[in-house]
Amino acid sequence: MKNPPLNSKLPGRSARMSREEMNQVVEALDRPIPLSETRPMTAAERRQWRHAKRRPGRPRRGRGVRVISLSVEQNLLAWADRTARHAGLSRAALFEMGLLALRDAPEKLAG
Repeated sequence: MKNPPLNSKLPGRSARMSREEMNQVVEALDRPIPLSETRPMTAAERRQWRHAKRRPGRPRRGRGVRVISLSVEQNLLAWADRTARHAGLSRAALFEMGLLALRDAPEKLAG
């Protein structure tokens, strides 16, 4: 009688392997790799490697972002949070929009 599969939820042919077959595969792969069996990476492999090494995070915008500490009066901040939530924006996006509006229309700053 053939041994039952180790785990039928594993991908590909691993789902059909018995414990003995899986142990044989692991033994074959769990060894030091001699330099003679290696080769330089291709350009596509290098791109894939750089992508895999890249740290997760926000996508870069412009020259990047800087996190700052900003003091805002509590009632004004509560209003900004409600406004951002109503518009489906983050607080940071709302503040960015305000700064861009002032940058693009500097006459609004003139008192």
